Amino acid sequence: MFKKALVATAVAATLAPAIATAAESSPHTLTGNFGFFSQYIFRGLNQTDEEPALQGGFDYSHASGFYLGTWASNVSVLRDTNLYSSGGSMEWDFYGGYKGTFGKSDFGYDVGLLQYWYPGTAAPGANKADTLEVYGAITWKWLSAKLS
Repeated sequence: MFKKALVATAVAATLAPAIATAAESSPHTLTGNFGFFSQYIFRGLNQTDEEPALQGGFDYSHASGFYLGTWASNVSVLRDTNLYSSGGSMEWDFYGGYKGTFGKSDFGYDVGLLQYWYPGTAAPGANKADTLEVYGAITWKWLSAKLS
């Protein structure tokens, strides 16, 4: 399994420049990402109990600044803490927003929505972990600030 993932990653990395060159004339961009990590830590909290995480996603963007995407990872924290009685081993995110620049293009902004979805059934007395966030960011050259 690991060898197949490694080969797929190498092929994708090799083909990415050719695909990017072919898409330069289009206002539409579709990208993907995939990774195998030693663990998944989100906002300082371990989501996989120091176990490996398989993660990946797809992003669509338009030259106008509009974008949509999805991303997923395995998680174990919901089952490990008995918050879910079934399922709870996956996080699947959906997001969309708008990015743009203003001023001399040294300044930028990004606003959007992000839905965290955890398929499964919450244990009796526990709440579903699904969360919807609104976010906004402002950037200046290499410096950025984001509020979710």
